[in-house]
Amino acid sequence: MATVSEAVKALSVTFGEDESFVRQVARRLIDDGQLPKSRGRDLAHVSNEDVSRLILAVLTTDKVNRSGHNALTYWSLRFNGEPDNAAFGLFLAGAIENLRHRKPIEINDDISLWYDRIQFEIVTSYPVAFVRCAADVLDRPKAFDGDLIFAEEGKDARFWPDMKPRKSVTVPGHALFYLGAALDSADARAAAIGRRDEEHE
Repeated sequence: MATVSEAVKALSVTFGEDESFVRQVARRLIDDGQLPKSRGRDLAHVSNEDVSRLILAVLTTDKVNRSGHNALTYWSLRFNGEPDNAAFGLFLAGAIENLRHRKPIEINDDISLWYDRIQFEIVTSYPVAFVRCAADVLDRPKAFDGDLIFAEEGKDARFWPDMKPRKSVTVPGHALFYLGAALDSADARAAAIGRRDEEHE
């Protein structure tokens, strides 16, 4: 996997965010124990879950000192607000994982979506997130067209779509696709450097 520094650069380019701000947020998450910390020459590498936390921290606030709190809050949102359901952070990490391996995003046992048929709306004015799915999915007879709602535990998710006005940021599936490609490029460079170093030992 890519290093934290490479993930910062990839996320900055993909989402058009200022790299210095993304780097400050990453440092805050490292200090909070939400991202791995490098030790000396042993550089920390990020998982898809780490990248998901960084995305949520960067996109939900423009204040570094709020980024750690926001990452935890949005990561912990639950599908339909049910405590036993999947967390939004894990769903987002799974989407990154699938797109990195050029596979569709699994919604459930019956529905799979490719990157151009899905987008994520992360509401920044209150903690809720929507996964919007386009119709005509993989030639299935019954098209799936609707929202998956992730809310705080115990909150009635049916209430959230009517909350207005709301501020939000939209992450299209193809942005995660490009982010995955950038992270894969960093992985490939690291592997090439590793092979070169081995050859010179």
